[in-house]
Amino acid sequence: MELDTPLVLKLREHLIEVAPSSRGPVLAREDQRDNGSPEESAIVDRFRPFAQLFYLVASADGEIDEDERHVMRGAFESLTAGRVDRARLLGLEAELMGQAAACDREQLLEEVCSVLSRDREDAELAFTLAAVVAVANRQVEHHEVQLVDQLGSWLGVSQRRAAELLRVGQRRSLPPRSST
Repeated sequence: MELDTPLVLKLREHLIEVAPSSRGPVLAREDQRDNGSPEESAIVDRFRPFAQLFYLVASADGEIDEDERHVMRGAFESLTAGRVDRARLLGLEAELMGQAAACDREQLLEEVCSVLSRDREDAELAFTLAAVVAVANRQVEHHEVQLVDQLGSWLGVSQRRAAELLRVGQRRSLPPRSST
């Protein structure tokens, strides 16, 4: 399976572009000091399985580099439509780091994929964005390709559909029309 397709690379660039800066102070808003508003909590609950998947994919090689972190933060920002406070997202990221370190990674991946596979659109979105996270640092290693392939299986995305998702937007060049 080819992960570094033009679509995946374009999504990578977009997610890096929309990622909130990791510089500067992170201040919780007055209404966010506890667990946030009920709306924000609902958004985080809906988004959590995606965040878990992204973190597990990014950390598959034992570390998360800056490009992977930016891609994940861009995905967080995009999926939550910017409606979750940055401090809360950074807290979620720290929580996921601890969870991944304390649990069996494969079991956690299977559980997350089980949740995401309940909805076809969620499963396909999760698969596509997991591929983007896998190529975030532009170094696609064999184990990352295998992981994304396995995720497709756990998410219920067939190999044919997976290939289609990663090629969306690619069109073969048509020969120029002859002027007659």
